[in-house]
Amino acid sequence: YNFLDIVFYKLELTHRFLQKEKYVVYLDADTVVLKDKIDLLVNFLSNSSYDILIQSTATSTYCTGFYIVKPNKNTVKLFKTQQQSLFHGGDQHYFNNIIAPRLKIFRLPPWSYPVGKIFKNSKCLTPVLIHFNSFKSQEDKLTFMKTRGYLYI
Repeated sequence: YNFLDIVFYKLELTHRFLQKEKYVVYLDADTVVLKDKIDLLVNFLSNSSYDILIQSTATSTYCTGFYIVKPNKNTVKLFKTQQQSLFHGGDQHYFNNIIAPRLKIFRLPPWSYPVGKIFKNSKCLTPVLIHFNSFKSQEDKLTFMKTRGYLYI
């Protein structure tokens, strides 16, 4: 498998669970949960008109490193990744261009659900979880996580 196959597989798995009428909570492997708010978020989503809760990047695009999706006809249809071969930018590019425009999206606040770039450049955050993406290398990411006490292996 190559990287694109792997990242698109999460959208396929999301689709499978949505078909079974299950809420989907997805976290990339480089996401650290500091406060367990998953039940609270699922409850919020289930009682709202939103289809998905998701992180956003520093450039205001959505980040597929952490999301919660509500099962409904719209999300089941949209998470069926039949056009993925056209998107060489990966699942996030696919999500932002094909899926997101057709969803009701709740953007999680970046001070509580930061991606790597936001977390690295801010000192006044109270994160619930941190997605450690946007590092130059795997070594840089692991060093950053370790020196700040977020590497638990």
